[in-house]
Amino acid sequence: MRSLRTRILTLTVSAFFLLFPPAGHRTVSAAKDSGSAGHASLAAGSELEQADSYRRESEDIRREIKIHEKKLDTTARRETDMIAELDRVQQQIQQVRRRSTRLDQQLAELDRRIASADAASSDLAKRIDANEGYLSRRLAAWYKFNRLGQIHVLASATDIVTFMQRKRALAAILTQDEKVRQTLLGHQRELKRLQDQLAADRRDKQQRAVEKQHQLDLLSKSLKTRSGLLTEVRRRKDLQLALVQELHQAADRLDHKFASLGRQQLSLQQPSNAKPKPFSDFKGLLKMPVEGNIINLFGPYTNPQFNVTNFRSGIDIETDRGEPVRVVHTGKIMYASWFKGYGNMIIVDHGANYYTVYAHVEEMFKAPGDWVQAGDVIATVGDTGSMSGARLYFEIRHHGKPVDPVEWLK
Repeated sequence: MRSLRTRILTLTVSAFFLLFPPAGHRTVSAAKDSGSAGHASLAAGSELEQADSYRRESEDIRREIKIHEKKLDTTARRETDMIAELDRVQQQIQQVRRRSTRLDQQLAELDRRIASADAASSDLAKRIDANEGYLSRRLAAWYKFNRLGQIHVLASATDIVTFMQRKRALAAILTQDEKVRQTLLGHQRELKRLQDQLAADRRDKQQRAVEKQHQLDLLSKSLKTRSGLLTEVRRRKDLQLALVQELHQAADRLDHKFASLGRQQLSLQQPSNAKPKPFSDFKGLLKMPVEGNIINLFGPYTNPQFNVTNFRSGIDIETDRGEPVRVVHTGKIMYASWFKGYGNMIIVDHGANYYTVYAHVEEMFKAPGDWVQAGDVIATVGDTGSMSGARLYFEIRHHGKPVDPVEWLK
């Protein structure tokens, strides 16, 4: 892109000299013409032809300038489209991972339900076998008893007391047998319900397993696309410069976001009676938000490749993807969503116009409006919006202005 701009500048300067030739050139021409008065009309015609030639060449140059300007616009649009596509793919990867995680949770729950239903079915089957065995023996006994005849059993009693005792015992046996029969029927109905549930859960599990594989294929494709885009960015200097500019714009958008948060900030009143010490009392005492190594510090830094000086408003902490991210102080979640240039980002309001920012995270466990205590896990480390792999970007701001987090951490 820079070579195109240089070419346009060269063409513009050339056009200027063609339209307005140097004064000395005009003086020499005039002297020659005065020496030959007889050739005055011929000289005038020559000047007209030369002027026409200048105009034609000027028009050619203007057309060439327009062509190069159009190329510049096309190149700029391509750069913008490439950066936008990279952001879109980053968001797609994050969404696919989120759906994949949700499917993993659903599959785990289905496995638990299937295992529980299997165990319950096995237990019911054993109870049904036991009840069926009992009732089978009772039926055989009742068959023999009926062949003997109830009246003979009752009539063989030697007195009325024995007669009544036998009658009550016979009624109790019949009641118990009916109770066992009803229990057996209930167990059979419950077993049928469990078997239907098992079949439905297994079908559901199969469908979710297919969806999980689809998400894995989509994730693989998206990761490959991102890798190709990043390779193209690293290969082309113009794209790298465009990416640097996009990061500048992302930082500006974050500044505007804090300005809007400052306008809508309300008095922070915790739902509990316990009031934590103010954030300002913890300078130099805050725990690291994640286990890892600080690889990029707060403040101005020079990009050695382009010799461009930038300003980093926070720090980068290199760590493993999936590591828990903990809030450094009690506060209220003000923002928890995707933010262009930073990926998934959480902003926590700690009161007295102090804020902390946690960016490039993967899973987010809190939502705007949630209260958090110091040390609560609010997210996991990811690479969303990052061009350099898994890491946590961490900021501390006061009245919307970034301050050096290292001075606040232990």
